[in-house]
Amino acid sequence: MDINYIEEIISDNIGLAPDSIGHRGIARALEERLKALNISNIDAYIALFKTDRHEIERFIEKIVVHESWFFRDDEPFEFLKNWVTDTWLPAAKKGKLPRHDRTLRVLSIACATGEEPLSIAISLLEAGLSVSQFHIDAIDISSAAIQQARLGLFRKHSFRCKRTDVQSLYFTAADDHEYKIDDCILQAVDFQQCNLFDADFARRWQPFDIIFCRNLLIYCNDSARKKALSIIDHLLLPDGLLFLGSSETTMPLPEGFTRSRHPRSFAFLRKQGCESAEKPAAKAEHCEKQKSGNNGKMKADQRRHEATENSNKTEPARDAVLISPKADTEAQQRRLRELQQRKLKSLMQKGQSPGLAEKNDRPCWKLIGVSGDQSCKELKKCIHCRNCHVYSEAGRNLLEQAAPRDYLEEWTGEIARQKAPEAMGTLSLLIFRIEQEWLALPTTIFKEVTAVKSIHTIPHRSNNIFMGLVSIRGEILLCVSLARLLGLKQVKNAVQNRPHVYSRMVVVGEGSDRWVFPVDEIQDIHRMPANAIKNAPV
Repeated sequence: MDINYIEEIISDNIGLAPDSIGHRGIARALEERLKALNISNIDAYIALFKTDRHEIERFIEKIVVHESWFFRDDEPFEFLKNWVTDTWLPAAKKGKLPRHDRTLRVLSIACATGEEPLSIAISLLEAGLSVSQFHIDAIDISSAAIQQARLGLFRKHSFRCKRTDVQSLYFTAADDHEYKIDDCILQAVDFQQCNLFDADFARRWQPFDIIFCRNLLIYCNDSARKKALSIIDHLLLPDGLLFLGSSETTMPLPEGFTRSRHPRSFAFLRKQGCESAEKPAAKAEHCEKQKSGNNGKMKADQRRHEATENSNKTEPARDAVLISPKADTEAQQRRLRELQQRKLKSLMQKGQSPGLAEKNDRPCWKLIGVSGDQSCKELKKCIHCRNCHVYSEAGRNLLEQAAPRDYLEEWTGEIARQKAPEAMGTLSLLIFRIEQEWLALPTTIFKEVTAVKSIHTIPHRSNNIFMGLVSIRGEILLCVSLARLLGLKQVKNAVQNRPHVYSRMVVVGEGSDRWVFPVDEIQDIHRMPANAIKNAPV
């Protein structure tokens, strides 16, 4: 009964579902608090727990999860940068924002020790915004986590993302194996100890363009989850973005949210014109009415009106923009330019040109490699990016990085998610070009793709279709011409304005039978729905 009482109090305060962290976790926290207070009688502790609010907060500190790292999941931050450059900035320039101050407002809920909101700040700076163009509020229930976040000191376990340049670009080494984030980035985030489930939480804030609430809802009970989503719905502006954790994307959301098409971004866009959830607003109005009658209702109506349409008026001090345009000093601008130059230098060392690096932070194989403009000088030697040491090193870093604690849980939710109908019944095809025709065959019949080899004709046997014999790794194989077999016309300069196009020989076979045929270009492997494949035209 004693531990059940504690679980009920904790659930009422922070919405925690005890099963989400396990009853052993709560029992362990109870043992630690008894030992710290030198109390042997559980009933005595329960009496203290009932009357001392600070003891409840200390107990909560023992059970909250602070697991976080920079650029966790990576893709949410890639999508954030794309959305800012493609959607928000154009709307701001045209004056089509819901507010008139043109300041991007972001809220990070359950920010832990600060890795997430600081990753958001870095992403916005990399998207081209200055520190005066955005404001980030970061909240967490744990006062210890908030104090740690404000220091801006992090250890190596905070750098587990795919990006390997974060630590070198935005941090400097400190004592005791810690790394200090640059001050201009730290000052762009306002860290506050706050409880999402406080009765007046929704009334404290002006609306936000973006809300991050990742990996919090999975720890909440049903009623707390509904309340959290209702508050988020109330605080998020029309056309705003909501980011959830990967295992939270299947939870029912308020009406009007549509999922982003960006893979693994776990982002949801709120449609323009959808009304905010009325429950928090109605509750605020009811409280005001009880206090001041009709005058209270007028104030509540005025507050909601100001929150959505009239943000040019002076806001309360706690909601003021952290860094105003006047605070965007020359020293800050100079420091940001230094960070940008450091980033460009890092990208150039990876094989990217400054012009390409300024546009986005994609890997070199997507910019200048086979998936880009194919201008990389190494392609002539490596043939494909998969044979390059840069690509291999990126794959090795990905495989060798430490697995996060909730890795299994996240992938369980991802695998359990219902697959789109078009993703089922697909075929894997290798696409290649002969003359001007693009053709494809199932990847299961391909044995090897190799450079062009010498073809040895056979007297009185070779013809237009059977070209002769080819030696592949010491094995003599028959070589045929698909171009002549299919009656494809030979065209000079079939490909123009392509810097690197290489002819190849392809080895196909089934069972013990193997054949070789030349192709003019190999594109890539693609998956296509089986019902989209039709017979060749006659």
